[in-house]
Amino acid sequence: MPSPVPWQVSGIFGTIFSSYLFVASCARLCVREERGNVACYRPLCIVLPRCACLCKAKGRGPTAALKRLANNAWSGEAGICQAEAKRAWVDKARTASLLGSCPESHKSFNSGTKAWAAFACEALQLKGKEFPPPLDGLLAWSALFRHHKTFSNYLGYVRLGCHVLGVSDEVFRSPELKRAKVAVRKNGGFSARARMFLGHEMIRRIVALANPSSAVEWSLAMMFLATYIFLLRLPSEALPMTVGGIGCGQGKQSVISLESDELCLRLAKRKNLPSGSVIRRTCWCSFCVITCPVHTLWKFCEEQGKGAQPFVEFKDGFALRSLRCILKRLSVPEAGVYRTHDIRRGHAQDLLVRGASLAEILRAGQWKSPAFLVYLDLETLEKGAVVEAHRDESSSDDED
Repeated sequence: MPSPVPWQVSGIFGTIFSSYLFVASCARLCVREERGNVACYRPLCIVLPRCACLCKAKGRGPTAALKRLANNAWSGEAGICQAEAKRAWVDKARTASLLGSCPESHKSFNSGTKAWAAFACEALQLKGKEFPPPLDGLLAWSALFRHHKTFSNYLGYVRLGCHVLGVSDEVFRSPELKRAKVAVRKNGGFSARARMFLGHEMIRRIVALANPSSAVEWSLAMMFLATYIFLLRLPSEALPMTVGGIGCGQGKQSVISLESDELCLRLAKRKNLPSGSVIRRTCWCSFCVITCPVHTLWKFCEEQGKGAQPFVEFKDGFALRSLRCILKRLSVPEAGVYRTHDIRRGHAQDLLVRGASLAEILRAGQWKSPAFLVYLDLETLEKGAVVEAHRDESSSDDED
C-alpha cells in the first residue's frame, strides 16, 4: 500500500492536524511541529482500542496493567529517554481514548474535519488558525449544508478534532449554533427521497437477465441476490464475502458456507452487532428456483472455490452504477434513483406484505430493537420468517 500523503491543517499552537489513514491495525496521525522557523512532521501511530490495547490490559486490573506497561514499554530506558518514552505513550493513549469512542466513524470524522479545514482556509482565510473554529465561521459554514443532521454531525467531528488537538471547544456550546441548525432545517434545501424497494420479483428478473457465461455480469447478479437473501448492507457485508470451508474464511468480515442443508453467512461485525452474527437460509426451490439460496447462490459460490472472494473487486460505486444500469435495461421507472440499500429494504417489505410480524421482520434484518429481548430461539424465527415470505411464490418463476 502506498504511503499516505497528509493534508495540512495548522492550529494556533503551532500544531497541524492531519487526516486519518488506516493501515492494518494502526491509525496514522501526522502532526506538524514548528521548530524555530522550520516545519517538521512526525507521524504518530496509534493502535486503536478495537484493534489492540496500548498496554494489553485485558484480564488485568489497572495496577497490574501499569506494572506490565512499565516492564514492557519503559524497561531498558533511563533518564531523559525514559521520560520521552512515557510522554510519547501518554500522547498515544490520550488520542486513542478519544478516537476509540467512535471506531466505526473514522472516515466520517476525516471528511468532517477536512471539510471544515477547506472552508476555513478558502472562505475565512484562516490558514494556520483553523482550530479552535470561530463562531462566526461555523455559522457561515452552515449555509453550505442541505440537511440539519449532516451539519450537526460535521460539527461533532470538528469538535472532536479540537479535543484531539487539545484546544478549546467552548464555541460549540453557543446557543447561536442551535439556531443555525434550525435555520438549515427550515431552509428546505434537502428533500428526502421517496422510499423505494427492490423486492423478490425484481431480484428474480435481475438474475434471469444475467448471462451466466459472462463472469462479471453473473457475479453482479449473484451479489445482488446475496444482498437480498441475507438482507445485507452491500458495501460492508456483501462485497467482502468469502467462500468458506475447512480452514478458510477465518478472520474475514463476511464468510458464506453450506452447513448441512442450510446456507450460512457469518459476519464478524454488523452495524448494531459489533460482536458479529450468523444468518441461516434454507432451500426455497419450491417457491423460486432462480433465487434459491442453496441451489443458485451456493452453486455459484462453490464454483468459485474455497477462499474465493467473488465480489471483492467490485467497489460500492461500481455496484450502484451497475444496479441502476440493469434496472434501466429492465425498463424500471426512475432507475437512476435506486440505491443498493433498497434491496435490503425490499426484502423487509416482502416480509411485511406476506404477513410476517414486526418482530420477525426486525430479526430477519437484524435491526436493533427491544423486541428481540422477548424471543429466545431467534435463529429459528429468522429462518421461518424468510421461508414464509416466499411460500406463495410460484415455481413458474423459472421463466422470465
